[in-house]
This record gives sequence, C-alpha cells and structure tokens, in this order.
Amino acid sequence: MILILKGGEEYEVPSAEVRMLKHEFKSIDVDAELLNMASWCRANPAKRKTRRGIGRFIHSWLARTEPKRVPMAASHQRFKPGDDLCKTSAEDKRKGEEQLRRLAEMQRRLER
Repeated sequence: MILILKGGEEYEVPSAEVRMLKHEFKSIDVDAELLNMASWCRANPAKRKTRRGIGRFIHSWLARTEPKRVPMAASHQRFKPGDDLCKTSAEDKRKGEEQLRRLAEMQRRLER
C-alpha cells in the first residue's frame, strides 16, 4: 500500500509492517483501512504526514478504528457485592401502587 506524504513523496507500507498490524489489530480489516488512509492522504494534501510521522498516523488511525472494549470491572461498578438488587424504595412502592389503582380504574370504565 502506498501513502502520499507531505511534499508528494510516497511511502510504501512494508509487507512485514502490514503483517504486524494485522496481528495487533485482529478485530479490523487492516487492508481496507490502509486503502482508506491512502484515500485520505490524496484528499487532504495540506494534512499529509511526514516520513517521520507516518508510522504514528497509521497506528493512531487503526487504534481509533478498533472497537472499544469495556473492561468487565467497569461495566459492573454500579453494584457492589452485598447490594440487594431487589430493594425498592418507599417512593417506588407508592408510585407502583398509584399506577395499579389507575389501571384498575381504567379497567372498570372499560367494563361498563
């Protein structure tokens, strides 16, 4: 894959680097993303990267493309061990009873 650098110089991504990127970013299509990068470089001549910065550009692009993973601990932080998940507050009970009364009243009206 060839990416155009600042000043019009070309950078051919080495096949060894492509293999390494495919190993590091298993959840995305690296070849397709390299095509997207090449297209972006052609369309944005003022933002093209230097030979020194192209490696970081490629890695950052792929890292942003990779689906975000939520750590297991973060997804369960809301509840702590020992929390009673079945507890309902007095306010919740009152709202539930009020809703049941309204439903019963509507049912009585419909039966008339």
